[in-house]
Amino acid sequence: MTALFLLGVFPLTVAAAVCLAPENRASRIQAITLGLGAGIIVCLCRWLFVFPLPEIPADFVKVFLPLFFSVSLLPVVFLFALAYLLFSGDPGEKSLSGFLLLSSYYAVMVPYRILSAPVPAAYFESLLAPLMYALMTADAAFLFLFALRSRTPLAVIPALIAALALPPAAEALRYTGEQAYAPVTGVFLGLSLVFGAACLSKSRSKKAPSP
Repeated sequence: MTALFLLGVFPLTVAAAVCLAPENRASRIQAITLGLGAGIIVCLCRWLFVFPLPEIPADFVKVFLPLFFSVSLLPVVFLFALAYLLFSGDPGEKSLSGFLLLSSYYAVMVPYRILSAPVPAAYFESLLAPLMYALMTADAAFLFLFALRSRTPLAVIPALIAALALPPAAEALRYTGEQAYAPVTGVFLGLSLVFGAACLSKSRSKKAPSP
């Protein structure tokens, strides 16, 4: 069951996004294909050139920083920049394209990382970690949309850094044996769900016809 969730959470989020916004099918397919291709290429490069450590360091910072940059920050920045440059349309369309790109990338990358890690996959790795990265992807998409629509786009950077830092922080705490991973995970999941619900509610209220 946990393996099914690990493999299925990102395809499900992609399918849900496409069902909610079925227009521009060619653009949706292009974003999904690019994201899957990027994930396959990165995983292949990691398999060929990056050798996993026989054991994970006990130092939180040494575990957190590689996770933050390679799993969160660089993929989010690169793929949303790619969405901005490659896909036409309004800010909402560009944000959705970035979400599909990143979700498709993580559909390959997250299972590969967890299944190839030196730590056996337990409930956290198979359930909570994929869920956190799925919510992080949605958070990044909403913040990207706010940045495109705002006159001060740099104002979203602190919130974006926090959204990108908490999942790898929880993962690093888990790997280093710190029990603090549980409250960090809970705080992130709670904040992400509240933030996502507020953004969806605001988006629907804007689309609703005025009486």
